[in-house]
Amino acid sequence: MKKLLVGLFSLFFIVSCYELCGILTVEKDLSLITSSDKTEVLQPMLYSVKLKLDLDKSRLVMKFEKPNIKVYFNFLEGYLNENYVGEFIIRSQESNQNYDLLGEIIKAETVSQQYTEHESCILYYTPIQHCYVQNGQVYCYIEHRPVYGIREVTYHYVYKTDEVKGIFTIPRTSEVVAEFKTTDTDKDTIIDHIGRCY
Repeated sequence: MKKLLVGLFSLFFIVSCYELCGILTVEKDLSLITSSDKTEVLQPMLYSVKLKLDLDKSRLVMKFEKPNIKVYFNFLEGYLNENYVGEFIIRSQESNQNYDLLGEIIKAETVSQQYTEHESCILYYTPIQHCYVQNGQVYCYIEHRPVYGIREVTYHYVYKTDEVKGIFTIPRTSEVVAEFKTTDTDKDTIIDHIGRCY
């Protein structure tokens, strides 16, 4: 049975502008170097963040809503890619930040039950002649007007969930200063069968 994919799959790292939203929980003062090379000290509280992977520059980008800052975590070229799943470590000496970043990328996919609906379709076109008079002359043209019917469509949904979570630790220790979790869920429709129009 031929299956037609409707919509676009949103993979976590497929394009550099794709972002996951989540929360950063700061447990102790968190000193981060921003994209403008300034030091920002975050007090213990919850922060709304967006996370993306910039493959061109080999770095994780974390954007904060408040304060309005952007933070980079550089890593070795090729270490992470759009298909990466599992645990990862970005050391402070690589990221140019004050902390080690220990994280995990998780991808999950679930499939729904099958659904059946009826939709409108074009059964055939009927020719209709139109005529009008202009400057004493008669002009005619043919309009092909569609006649609509219905058809049965069978489909199911695919839910794709991407999650990136991690912790910031003080280098050479296991002391956790902050942790974060970002997620995104996308729903795609897959057409299993399209019946004839009647």
